Amino acid sequence: MLSSFKYYKQAIHLLIRNKELQRYAYIPVILNLFIYILVIVLSIKFLNDWTVKAPDILTSSEWLEWAQPAWNFLLKMIQWTLIIPLLFIASYFTFIISYMVISSPFNDILSERTEWIKTGKQDSPTSLFQNIKMLIPSLGFTFKILIKQLIWTGVAIPFLLVPGIGFLPLFFVTAYFTGLGFLDIPFSRNGFEIKIKNKKFAELKNQIFSIGLIAEISLLIPGLALFVFPLGVIAGTLLFIEHEK
Repeated sequence: MLSSFKYYKQAIHLLIRNKELQRYAYIPVILNLFIYILVIVLSIKFLNDWTVKAPDILTSSEWLEWAQPAWNFLLKMIQWTLIIPLLFIASYFTFIISYMVISSPFNDILSERTEWIKTGKQDSPTSLFQNIKMLIPSLGFTFKILIKQLIWTGVAIPFLLVPGIGFLPLFFVTAYFTGLGFLDIPFSRNGFEIKIKNKKFAELKNQIFSIGLIAEISLLIPGLALFVFPLGVIAGTLLFIEHEK
């Protein structure tokens, strides 16, 4: 794990010194924040304007008229003490997933620009046919990785019932596949065949795990992962450059 700190340290220095990298690293963060703030504001406005008709028994009986304000007060209490907190909790747990989807195209550019800064190498222009030809096996490889992750996640989940250390197997599985995702970006960008990628990933399994572990630890601190995950993409590219010298 300590060896991977150097990649994150180098990534921080690169990001601080290069405005172009900052753009590709944090545009998806800003977009995601904007989308979530908009959704939360609109949801709160909707809930504030939302009314539920009181039951007929409260509106048809004069002696129960006093209960209508109590009904409205109860609905407001449910809205602000139950629904709104649930909205924020759901936003917190889906924010990173949404960020990963939005950041995906930016991560390729971030990796490419990192490689250009460090080596002077830029991706060669390719035709649409070549891109599609590379995309099909890449999607197949990504699907296989996803299946492996689901299998290992299934193996790790029962350990959640073990007191004290139950979360660790699942945490480690997620860390490895997070690191694998970071490193797969430059390998896929550079057109490595699947057999070669599997061999390289086996050679770099310790570094992959430790890079992913640092990213997963950042998830324990709210908001920190949004700044660490772009660094993970850069760190994975730096590891790729070092390994492929």
